[in-house]
Amino acid sequence: MKRPLLTLAIAIAVTAVLAVPAAGDGGGANPGVSVLSGGVLAPNGKTRYVAIPDGGRTVVAQILVRNGAVLRSLSLDGLYGVPYVTNDGTAGGLSFNGRVLVLSAFAGPLLQRRTSAFAVVDIKRWRPGKTLRLSGDLTFDALSPKGRMLYLIEHTSLRDYSRYRVRAYDLASGRLLRRTIVDRREASKEMAGSPVTRATSSGGGWVYTLYVRPNGTGFVHALDTLHREAVCIDLPWHEMTAWIYDARMWVSRDRTKLYLRQLGVNGRRATIDTRSWKTTVSSLV
Repeated sequence: MKRPLLTLAIAIAVTAVLAVPAAGDGGGANPGVSVLSGGVLAPNGKTRYVAIPDGGRTVVAQILVRNGAVLRSLSLDGLYGVPYVTNDGTAGGLSFNGRVLVLSAFAGPLLQRRTSAFAVVDIKRWRPGKTLRLSGDLTFDALSPKGRMLYLIEHTSLRDYSRYRVRAYDLASGRLLRRTIVDRREASKEMAGSPVTRATSSGGGWVYTLYVRPNGTGFVHALDTLHREAVCIDLPWHEMTAWIYDARMWVSRDRTKLYLRQLGVNGRRATIDTRSWKTTVSSLV
Protein backbone atom coordinates (compact mmCIF):
# COMPACT_ATOMS: atom_id res chain seq x y z
CA MET A 1 0.00 0.00 0.00
CA LYS A 2 1.34 3.43 -0.92
CA ARG A 3 2.01 5.86 1.91
CA PRO A 4 -0.98 8.22 1.17
CA LEU A 5 -3.36 5.27 1.08
CA LEU A 6 -1.83 3.82 4.24
CA THR A 7 -2.30 7.16 5.99
CA LEU A 8 -5.92 7.23 4.83
CA ALA A 9 -6.51 3.66 6.08
CA ILE A 10 -5.10 4.54 9.49
CA ALA A 11 -7.24 7.68 9.66
CA ILE A 12 -10.37 5.65 8.87
CA ALA A 13 -9.39 3.07 11.48
CA VAL A 14 -8.80 5.73 14.12
CA THR A 15 -12.27 7.13 13.40
CA ALA A 16 -13.66 3.63 13.97
CA VAL A 17 -11.72 3.31 17.21
CA LEU A 18 -13.14 6.57 18.52
CA ALA A 19 -16.72 5.90 17.43
CA VAL A 20 -17.40 2.15 17.56
CA PRO A 21 -17.33 -0.29 20.49
CA ALA A 22 -14.86 -3.16 20.23
CA ALA A 23 -16.00 -6.28 18.38
CA GLY A 24 -14.24 -9.62 18.07
CA ASP A 25 -14.47 -12.70 15.88
CA GLY A 26 -14.77 -15.36 18.56
CA GLY A 27 -17.09 -16.55 21.28
CA GLY A 28 -17.47 -18.94 24.16
CA ALA A 29 -14.07 -19.87 25.55
CA ASN A 30 -12.36 -17.90 22.75
CA PRO A 31 -13.33 -14.21 22.97
CA GLY A 32 -11.67 -13.45 19.62
CA VAL A 33 -9.64 -10.47 18.48
CA SER A 34 -10.06 -6.72 18.12
CA VAL A 35 -9.76 -5.37 14.57
CA LEU A 36 -10.56 -1.80 13.53
CA SER A 37 -11.78 -1.13 17.04
CA GLY A 38 -10.55 -0.19 20.49
CA GLY A 39 -7.34 -2.22 20.55
CA VAL A 40 -5.40 -2.36 23.81
CA LEU A 41 -4.62 0.49 26.17
CA ALA A 42 -1.01 1.16 27.20
CA PRO A 43 -0.19 0.93 30.93
CA ASN A 44 0.14 4.71 31.20
CA GLY A 45 -3.36 5.18 29.78
CA LYS A 46 -2.16 7.79 27.28
CA THR A 47 -1.93 5.69 24.11
CA ARG A 48 -3.44 2.55 22.66
CA TYR A 49 -2.45 0.06 19.99
CA VAL A 50 -4.84 -0.98 17.23
CA ALA A 51 -4.67 -3.56 14.42
CA ILE A 52 -5.78 -2.53 10.92
CA PRO A 53 -6.21 -5.00 8.02
CA ASP A 54 -4.29 -4.01 4.89
CA GLY A 55 -4.91 -6.63 2.22
CA GLY A 56 -2.88 -9.63 3.34
CA ARG A 57 -0.99 -7.56 5.92
CA THR A 58 -1.75 -5.89 9.24
CA VAL A 59 -0.91 -2.32 10.16
CA VAL A 60 -0.23 -1.76 13.87
CA ALA A 61 -0.79 1.84 14.91
CA GLN A 62 -0.08 3.65 18.18
CA ILE A 63 -2.58 6.44 18.75
CA LEU A 64 -3.10 9.10 21.39
CA VAL A 65 -6.17 8.53 23.54
CA ARG A 66 -6.97 12.23 24.01
CA ASN A 67 -7.37 13.13 20.33
CA GLY A 68 -6.79 10.03 18.18
CA ALA A 69 -3.55 11.33 16.67
CA VAL A 70 -1.40 8.60 15.09
CA LEU A 71 2.05 8.59 16.69
CA ARG A 72 3.58 5.81 14.60
CA SER A 73 2.71 2.70 12.63
CA LEU A 74 4.31 -0.44 11.22
CA SER A 75 3.22 -3.25 8.92
CA LEU A 76 3.20 -7.00 9.55
CA ASP A 77 2.91 -9.83 7.05
CA GLY A 78 -0.37 -11.69 7.70
CA LEU A 79 -3.72 -10.89 9.29
CA TYR A 80 -3.68 -10.36 13.05
CA GLY A 81 -5.76 -8.67 15.73
CA VAL A 82 -5.39 -7.49 19.31
CA PRO A 83 -6.55 -10.47 21.41
CA TYR A 84 -9.53 -10.24 23.72
CA VAL A 85 -9.02 -12.14 26.96
CA THR A 86 -12.57 -12.15 28.34
CA ASN A 87 -16.09 -11.94 26.96
CA ASP A 88 -16.70 -8.51 28.51
CA GLY A 89 -14.44 -6.95 25.87
CA THR A 90 -11.23 -6.78 27.89
CA ALA A 91 -8.28 -6.68 25.48
CA GLY A 92 -4.83 -8.07 26.18
CA GLY A 93 -1.59 -8.68 24.37
CA LEU A 94 0.53 -5.90 25.91
CA SER A 95 3.09 -6.57 28.64
CA PHE A 96 2.81 -4.60 31.88
CA ASN A 97 6.00 -2.68 31.12
CA GLY A 98 4.53 -1.70 27.74
CA ARG A 99 7.45 -3.06 25.71
CA VAL A 100 6.02 -6.24 24.15
CA LEU A 101 2.81 -6.60 22.14
CA VAL A 102 1.47 -9.99 21.02
CA LEU A 103 -1.19 -10.18 18.30
CA SER A 104 -3.28 -13.24 17.44
CA ALA A 105 -4.10 -14.50 13.95
CA PHE A 106 -7.73 -14.43 12.90
CA ALA A 107 -9.84 -17.49 13.78
CA GLY A 108 -13.55 -18.08 13.32
CA PRO A 109 -15.87 -18.68 16.30
CA LEU A 110 -15.71 -22.17 17.74
CA LEU A 111 -13.37 -23.27 14.98
CA GLN A 112 -10.66 -25.59 16.22
CA ARG A 113 -7.41 -24.97 14.39
CA ARG A 114 -4.56 -27.33 13.69
CA THR A 115 -2.06 -24.47 13.77
CA SER A 116 -2.17 -21.18 15.67
CA ALA A 117 -0.16 -18.08 14.80
CA PHE A 118 0.94 -15.07 16.84
CA ALA A 119 2.93 -11.98 15.89
CA VAL A 120 5.21 -10.30 18.41
CA VAL A 121 5.91 -6.56 18.17
CA ASP A 122 8.90 -4.98 19.88
CA ILE A 123 7.30 -1.78 21.16
CA LYS A 124 10.51 -0.36 22.61
CA ARG A 125 12.35 -0.55 19.28
CA TRP A 126 9.11 -0.26 17.29
CA ARG A 127 9.74 -3.12 14.93
CA PRO A 128 8.26 -6.55 14.18
CA GLY A 129 9.54 -9.36 16.36
CA LYS A 130 9.05 -13.11 16.14
CA THR A 131 6.18 -14.82 14.35
CA LEU A 132 5.03 -17.90 16.24
CA ARG A 133 3.34 -20.86 14.53
CA LEU A 134 2.32 -23.50 17.04
CA SER A 135 0.58 -26.83 16.59
CA GLY A 136 -2.90 -27.01 18.06
CA ASP A 137 -5.68 -24.55 18.80
CA LEU A 138 -4.19 -21.92 21.10
CA THR A 139 -5.31 -18.41 21.99
CA PHE A 140 -3.63 -15.61 23.91
CA ASP A 141 -4.13 -15.50 27.69
CA ALA A 142 -1.49 -13.30 29.36
CA LEU A 143 2.09 -12.05 29.43
CA SER A 144 4.58 -11.84 32.28
CA PRO A 145 5.27 -8.23 33.35
CA LYS A 146 8.40 -7.82 31.18
CA GLY A 147 6.99 -9.82 28.29
CA ARG A 148 9.32 -12.80 28.48
CA MET A 149 6.70 -15.48 29.18
CA LEU A 150 3.62 -15.81 26.99
CA TYR A 151 0.64 -17.72 28.42
CA LEU A 152 -1.75 -19.47 26.06
CA ILE A 153 -5.12 -21.17 26.29
CA GLU A 154 -4.97 -24.55 24.54
CA HIS A 155 -8.42 -25.83 23.53
CA THR A 156 -8.43 -29.57 24.01
CA SER A 157 -11.81 -30.77 22.69
CA LEU A 158 -13.43 -30.32 19.30
CA ARG A 159 -16.85 -31.17 20.72
CA ASP A 160 -16.61 -29.01 23.85
CA TYR A 161 -14.80 -25.74 23.17
CA SER A 162 -15.03 -24.75 26.82
CA ARG A 163 -12.43 -27.38 27.73
CA TYR A 164 -8.90 -26.04 27.91
CA ARG A 165 -5.54 -26.03 29.62
CA VAL A 166 -2.95 -23.30 30.13
CA ARG A 167 0.45 -23.46 28.44
CA ALA A 168 3.52 -21.26 28.65
CA TYR A 169 5.77 -20.15 25.79
CA ASP A 170 9.21 -18.74 26.57
CA LEU A 171 9.64 -15.86 24.13
CA ALA A 172 13.31 -15.44 25.04
CA SER A 173 14.28 -19.04 24.20
CA GLY A 174 11.56 -19.54 21.57
CA ARG A 175 10.01 -22.71 22.94
CA LEU A 176 6.66 -23.97 24.17
CA LEU A 177 7.17 -25.45 27.63
CA ARG A 178 5.97 -29.00 28.08
CA ARG A 179 4.52 -28.58 31.56
CA THR A 180 0.89 -27.50 31.75
CA ILE A 181 0.22 -24.57 34.07
CA VAL A 182 -2.18 -26.07 36.58
CA ASP A 183 -3.28 -25.83 40.18
CA ARG A 184 -1.10 -28.44 41.85
CA ARG A 185 -3.98 -29.20 44.24
CA GLU A 186 -6.13 -30.42 41.34
CA ALA A 187 -5.90 -33.90 39.89
CA SER A 188 -6.89 -32.94 36.35
CA LYS A 189 -4.76 -30.77 34.06
CA GLU A 190 -7.80 -29.68 32.06
CA MET A 191 -10.39 -27.08 32.96
CA ALA A 192 -13.71 -26.04 31.46
CA GLY A 193 -15.31 -22.64 31.28
CA SER A 194 -15.70 -19.34 29.46
CA PRO A 195 -13.76 -16.23 30.58
CA VAL A 196 -16.08 -13.48 31.83
CA THR A 197 -13.97 -10.69 33.29
CA ARG A 198 -10.45 -10.08 34.58
CA ALA A 199 -8.41 -8.16 37.15
CA THR A 200 -4.63 -7.75 37.33
CA SER A 201 -2.50 -6.97 40.35
CA SER A 202 -0.33 -3.88 40.45
CA GLY A 203 2.90 -4.80 38.73
CA GLY A 204 1.18 -7.40 36.55
CA GLY A 205 2.50 -10.41 38.45
CA TRP A 206 -0.92 -11.96 39.10
CA VAL A 207 -3.77 -12.20 36.61
CA TYR A 208 -7.22 -13.16 37.93
CA THR A 209 -9.86 -14.36 35.47
CA LEU A 210 -13.47 -15.13 36.35
CA TYR A 211 -14.83 -18.19 34.49
CA VAL A 212 -18.31 -19.67 34.22
CA ARG A 213 -18.56 -23.42 33.71
CA PRO A 214 -21.10 -25.07 31.36
CA ASN A 215 -23.09 -26.18 34.45
CA GLY A 216 -23.49 -22.58 35.66
CA THR A 217 -20.98 -22.65 38.50
CA GLY A 218 -17.99 -20.31 38.51
CA PHE A 219 -14.37 -20.10 39.54
CA VAL A 220 -11.50 -17.64 39.54
CA HIS A 221 -8.32 -18.70 37.80
CA ALA A 222 -5.35 -17.03 39.49
CA LEU A 223 -2.26 -17.06 37.28
CA ASP A 224 1.18 -16.27 38.68
CA THR A 225 2.85 -14.94 35.52
CA LEU A 226 6.26 -14.66 37.19
CA HIS A 227 6.56 -18.23 38.46
CA ARG A 228 4.35 -20.16 36.00
CA GLU A 229 1.93 -21.33 38.68
CA ALA A 230 -1.86 -21.22 38.98
CA VAL A 231 -4.60 -21.56 41.58
CA CYS A 232 -8.29 -22.22 40.93
CA ILE A 233 -10.75 -20.84 43.47
CA ASP A 234 -14.28 -22.26 43.31
CA LEU A 235 -17.03 -19.76 44.01
CA PRO A 236 -19.84 -20.72 46.41
CA TRP A 237 -22.84 -20.03 44.16
CA HIS A 238 -24.51 -23.00 42.45
CA GLU A 239 -26.04 -21.04 39.56
CA MET A 240 -24.25 -17.94 38.29
CA THR A 241 -25.39 -17.85 34.66
CA ALA A 242 -28.15 -15.28 35.27
CA TRP A 243 -25.84 -12.65 36.75
CA ILE A 244 -22.20 -13.55 36.18
CA TYR A 245 -21.87 -11.22 33.19
CA ASP A 246 -22.67 -8.34 35.53
CA ALA A 247 -19.73 -9.26 37.75
CA ARG A 248 -16.56 -7.20 38.06
CA MET A 249 -13.30 -7.80 39.95
CA TRP A 250 -10.50 -5.64 41.30
CA VAL A 251 -7.41 -6.14 43.45
CA SER A 252 -6.66 -4.24 46.65
CA ARG A 253 -3.73 -1.84 46.63
CA ASP A 254 -1.70 -4.11 48.90
CA ARG A 255 -2.54 -7.06 46.60
CA THR A 256 -3.79 -9.19 49.52
CA LYS A 257 -7.46 -9.15 48.51
CA LEU A 258 -9.39 -9.84 45.33
CA TYR A 259 -12.88 -8.33 45.32
CA LEU A 260 -15.78 -9.60 43.24
CA ARG A 261 -19.05 -7.76 42.97
CA GLN A 262 -22.19 -8.05 40.88
CA LEU A 263 -23.11 -4.66 39.47
CA GLY A 264 -26.20 -3.13 41.03
CA VAL A 265 -27.32 -2.07 44.50
CA ASN A 266 -28.20 -5.59 45.61
CA GLY A 267 -25.34 -7.32 43.86
CA ARG A 268 -23.61 -10.38 45.23
CA ARG A 269 -20.20 -9.81 46.76
CA ALA A 270 -17.19 -11.93 47.60
CA THR A 271 -13.66 -11.33 48.86
CA ILE A 272 -10.80 -13.72 48.15
CA ASP A 273 -7.73 -13.61 50.36
CA THR A 274 -4.84 -13.93 47.87
CA ARG A 275 -2.55 -15.41 50.55
CA SER A 276 -4.81 -18.21 51.83
CA TRP A 277 -7.25 -18.32 48.86
CA LYS A 278 -10.14 -18.30 51.32
CA THR A 279 -13.38 -16.86 49.97
CA THR A 280 -15.71 -14.78 52.13
CA VAL A 281 -19.21 -14.00 50.84
CA SER A 282 -20.90 -10.80 51.96
CA SER A 283 -24.62 -10.56 52.56
CA LEU A 284 -26.69 -8.70 49.99
CA VAL A 285 -27.23 -4.99 50.69
